Amino acid sequence: MKEQPLSPEKYIQTRARNLPIYKCYINEDWNDAKLANIIVMRQHSNENITAGVFLIDLLCLGIKECDYIFNTPLEELNNVSAMGLIETDYNTAHNVIYAGHDFALHFEISPHKDFEIAKYILEDDDDSIPLMDIAVGDEEGNPYLLVNEDYNYKPILAKLEKHAGRDNFSFSFEEDMDDYDESEEEEDDEWDMDDDELNEEDFNEIEDGFIDFNILKAYQTELLEDILELNARSATDNLMIKTELLLRKLEETAPDLIPKIDALLSSQEYKIFHNKIEESQRLADMNNDADEAVFEALKKISARQEPNAIAAESFYKLFTKNASNELSTYLLFQTVPLPFILMNLNALEENMHQYLPAGQMLLAFYSLLKHETVLPQFNFLIQATQVQEAYPAHKNLHSLHYKCFWIFKALYAIKQNKAEDIFYYHSLLSICGIGGDVKYMYAIQLSKWLKAYLNITDEDNPFADDDEDDDLFTDDEQD
Repeated sequence: MKEQPLSPEKYIQTRARNLPIYKCYINEDWNDAKLANIIVMRQHSNENITAGVFLIDLLCLGIKECDYIFNTPLEELNNVSAMGLIETDYNTAHNVIYAGHDFALHFEISPHKDFEIAKYILEDDDDSIPLMDIAVGDEEGNPYLLVNEDYNYKPILAKLEKHAGRDNFSFSFEEDMDDYDESEEEEDDEWDMDDDELNEEDFNEIEDGFIDFNILKAYQTELLEDILELNARSATDNLMIKTELLLRKLEETAPDLIPKIDALLSSQEYKIFHNKIEESQRLADMNNDADEAVFEALKKISARQEPNAIAAESFYKLFTKNASNELSTYLLFQTVPLPFILMNLNALEENMHQYLPAGQMLLAFYSLLKHETVLPQFNFLIQATQVQEAYPAHKNLHSLHYKCFWIFKALYAIKQNKAEDIFYYHSLLSICGIGGDVKYMYAIQLSKWLKAYLNITDEDNPFADDDEDDDLFTDDEQD
């Protein structure tokens, strides 16, 4: 049977690194301009070229633009010298690209979407590449966002405000400056969060169900209150907003409970999580086909059956079938309707050893929701202070495992009424996001705890939850 040819994208992802580096190019003034145009070329045996084309903003945005060229005759490529580029060594090209990439990622600024393909034209970013000291940010090493007025800069500003702090970054428009010179910056070029805040129009662009604590941090309290009063969002989105507003109310009355963002970002635990984000994304990309199969199976079951014993059994079989695939198990725990999880919870708990770490931790989360106490088989999670302690034999922990660990530990702290632990783990989650249906289960528990801690009754609480939010785990459902 004749082998089907690979698509350009699949070829680049699986085989491009087997091609030898042909030439690399960069603009001569990249170090002064803090903007690097880079081309990395690899050559096929037929002498054609596959290349990655990168625009790197070393001031703030990292991989601002990205593209790739596949199996193209060399003579058809534009004359790179006419583009103002000079030849450079691969090591320099690699270091400049990843210096911008890593600097931006520190502020949760993601690379251009095509980097998911084009990065495979580069070598692995590991110790085999000699490390160079590439200057990033302004003269003090702080992010400096320099864009034109058409750029969608507001979400970036919100991330800089959250991760760098208002006094630790700069912002101006390109047309306001002839050349970048930090000493010539004027106060009028600086961004004022109060004058240029994300507005209701920006909020309305967020799809229903995608609101998370890390997203809500970017919006002013008054705007969130107005959106809640309009009641134009779903019940689950409203739940997230209500909980965030309660958090802010507590922060006003007890600010010392909230960890400082700088301390969290510099903690060893967060640094390891941050360094593993790309690994999680790579594994998720590789699992796309399996995820699609899971979604299709879920749709078929949901379409023909109500939450009864037969349907519950079908869902349990789907869990069992995917037990050896950690990302698919994680997806199921995040997307299966709550009644099906509850109906199968006893069986899932008894067979928890079938699941890999992420599945075990989310199962422990749901188990604690129902039972209010930790079952003996999950005691190892309580005793661990970090996810590595819980899974010392698991050598491939990545950012997904950290999030699952933090969400379980946050819920356990709520059940134990340990305010300091609650806000340590919640603050980590508010940086990285939670996602999936589990965030709503967590938000319900956190909201209830906050109201009790603040001594707020529904009568005098402008953010009171609807009854259905508080009663997802009733006695009837537990039986």
